[in-house]
Amino acid sequence: MPPLNILAYSSSPQASSAVSAACDSLGLRLHRCDSPQEASELIASDPCKYGALITSLGRGDAWRRLLESSARAAPKLFAVVYSRTAQSDPKLRVACFTAGARMVTAYPEALAEALGLVRDQVSSGGGLQCGYCGAEGLSEAALHRHLDLYHTYEANIQSPCPICGLAPPPHRGGLALHFHNSHGPQERREPRRGARPALSAFALVVCRRPSDGKFLMVQEPMGIGI
Repeated sequence: MPPLNILAYSSSPQASSAVSAACDSLGLRLHRCDSPQEASELIASDPCKYGALITSLGRGDAWRRLLESSARAAPKLFAVVYSRTAQSDPKLRVACFTAGARMVTAYPEALAEALGLVRDQVSSGGGLQCGYCGAEGLSEAALHRHLDLYHTYEANIQSPCPICGLAPPPHRGGLALHFHNSHGPQERREPRRGARPALSAFALVVCRRPSDGKFLMVQEPMGIGI
């Protein structure tokens, strides 16, 4: 199988270096663009050519237009915003996801790990198709990972499960929740806790670290820490 094509635009030398290192370590073919407009035109001309798009913020709203146009032209594309500014700003992260990003990070190791998962998904050799974006050729394990990696920030949808045919409604979690808990590797599913207790306890714990003022929030529904 030929190397996976990765498209990248970055106005930051540090980000460019991190992207190059990640692609080199995984044997991916990197194509660099000089502008968001060039990246958008390349994706529109051949929506299936690239497995991932990596962009920095740059100036203005060009990054937003790139993500939005890419999401429309190539819904199977794994779009990453590589930016320390976006990573540290909650409102900006949400804006990135709303525009079509699948991931926001400024950590080279996290970028390499995600691109490795995208590469492995493409070569999984299965016969399943994603109900969200139409990605094909996925194994059961690959589709399980794909739904978490690509569609976590999208609304739940009602779509028949490609394995058992069930189609839970969105208010019950839709396709993504059903597949996450009912199919794929057992160790990646939500732990089963037996019968639901009479009191469905739910807690959010927020801690603040004095040294730098950062916060950590832990969600605890029925003994399952997230």
